Amino acid sequence: MFVLPAALVALASTALAAPTHPSDKRTDISSIPSIFSQLHAFDTSSQVISLTNNAIPPFSFNNWGGLSSLNLFDDFFGVGNFDGRFNSLNFIVDEFQQINVLQCSVVDISFVQQNIAILIEVMKQLLLTQICDVETQIILASQFGSRWLSFIDDLRHISGRNVGFDSFIASQLQVVIASLGGSHVDLGFLGSSIGSQLQFVSSNFNQDFQLSRLQSAWSAAQLALLPPSLVGF
Repeated sequence: MFVLPAALVALASTALAAPTHPSDKRTDISSIPSIFSQLHAFDTSSQVISLTNNAIPPFSFNNWGGLSSLNLFDDFFGVGNFDGRFNSLNFIVDEFQQINVLQCSVVDISFVQQNIAILIEVMKQLLLTQICDVETQIILASQFGSRWLSFIDDLRHISGRNVGFDSFIASQLQVVIASLGGSHVDLGFLGSSIGSQLQFVSSNFNQDFQLSRLQSAWSAAQLALLPPSLVGF
């Protein structure tokens, strides 16, 4: 028996349709398998997830399981801040205390997909070639996998955090590439400092943006993860 992932129980019935503009025709969902019609509506567009360190009991991974590869693991983000979601965030501002805004550019989406795919494979290479304990590989993959999921919540505007990237951390990519060749350098930063030089980037999101479109985009992506047989293909 196939069990739906917990996240899919939260899908709204409206999420089965692509986002619409007032002039668009309403999408007919009558052909959607009945299993989806039974899902309860869940609209997060007006909800904000607000967490504090007190919401999660401190859990230490220092030398967890007696593994020396996890020595000082907690020093990076801090105990109770496993994926850095409780970091302080500060946007880069100019002398007039105005937030510095980078302009996004329109690039062929296949180029972006290629670049992201490369970064993901490099992360796999780092994890597999620079960590020998499989247990530690699992914990690290979970740590940064959760960090990416937190970023998705930022994009969905349900986390309460501002959307951006740390320009200093991102600028160290060449050092990471060098480490693949055996040149390991301590850059002298901790994970708890990530977000201290946050860079804001322009997008189509503004005060008039329909938050329901963000929910629709996220829900459509979750449905795309389902086995084709489940959605009637």
